[in-house]
Amino acid sequence: MSAESHQRFSEAMKLLHQVAEEKKEEMQKVLGDKFGTIRDALQTVVTENQETIDHVKKMAEKTFEQGSEKIKDAATDLDKKMKENPWPYVAGIAFAALLLGHVLGSSKK
Repeated sequence: MSAESHQRFSEAMKLLHQVAEEKKEEMQKVLGDKFGTIRDALQTVVTENQETIDHVKKMAEKTFEQGSEKIKDAATDLDKKMKENPWPYVAGIAFAALLLGHVLGSSKK
């Protein structure tokens, strides 16, 4: 490569580097603006719907509490019934174990 060719190549590389830097800054600005716009839009949606979001949260909490109470009540009732007359439950569990053993034992054949 001659000295003149080398100089032209160097100048071309400097020019490419300069253009790349300018475009890099421009792209960063455009992307920053777009992401800022998206972030602002999401913030606006959340702000405008905060009342609805809070209402849904309260309903979910209330439903969870009611479900927990029902489960506790059912467990308490079952416990009382089992203490009063445990034999039907013992027989039911034995039958279920026998049935499960039969199904699992016969599936190997």
